[in-house]
Amino acid sequence: MKRIAAFIIVALLATACMKNMEQGPSQREQQLYSRQWKLVEVSQKSQADPSADSSILKGCHADDVIRLSANGEFAILDNQSTCDSGILKYDAGIWLISLDQQKLLLSGSKGEKLWNITTLNDSVLQVTWLDSISASDKTLKTILMKNR
Repeated sequence: MKRIAAFIIVALLATACMKNMEQGPSQREQQLYSRQWKLVEVSQKSQADPSADSSILKGCHADDVIRLSANGEFAILDNQSTCDSGILKYDAGIWLISLDQQKLLLSGSKGEKLWNITTLNDSVLQVTWLDSISASDKTLKTILMKNR
């Protein structure tokens, strides 16, 4: 299963890189990397009420930022207030956007994250992803970021 996932990631990377070299960055890509995204909210479905979201953001996350650069590098940074990274793993590596511009792949030293872009404009980036501790324990999380 891991080999299939790795193959899919490599295929996405190769396809996205070839597209980028041929056409240059899209407007969505430029929106992603021309801003510094400040973490505003991290939530997941409430265990008490699965129809509602529950905030899991800690006060020490208030200064965290996500930077995506034009050269394809990303960094999830814990700025001044040090916080544990159980909610959002601090990491750095490379990023790519899918051909349909709806998924953001972050590949860093702590593994890969595949985020579904639900909102992207000049001031807001919102993504969802399935976070899992194990293959059977998957939680849908939402991250809301604002242009700093």
